[in-house]
Amino acid sequence: MQILDLLINQNEKDYFEENYKLSYCFPVVCKNTKVMTFREYIDEEHTVKGKFNIKEPSNDCPIVTPNLILVPLIAFDSSKNRIGYGFAYYDNTMRALKEKK
Repeated sequence: MQILDLLINQNEKDYFEENYKLSYCFPVVCKNTKVMTFREYIDEEHTVKGKFNIKEPSNDCPIVTPNLILVPLIAFDSSKNRIGYGFAYYDNTMRALKEKK
């Protein structure tokens, strides 16, 4: 199972890996598109600074499809529409993943 998790410490990671056999992936912003791919997180040595100067898995990490995605948001409305941070990367990515199924 792949999980995208942006805020996790090593103790939590060890606990989940040991008890639930989970692995982790992070989004990678693709150049010239507003859709992200996900790469498995191996360790800190396998990260690079991405498009927005944010660390992301390097190209030698395998591309995966997550089973669960934790998505950042500011709020959501009564129709469950997400109000995010303005660039629609997650919205476009979620739509693409849904179409893939």
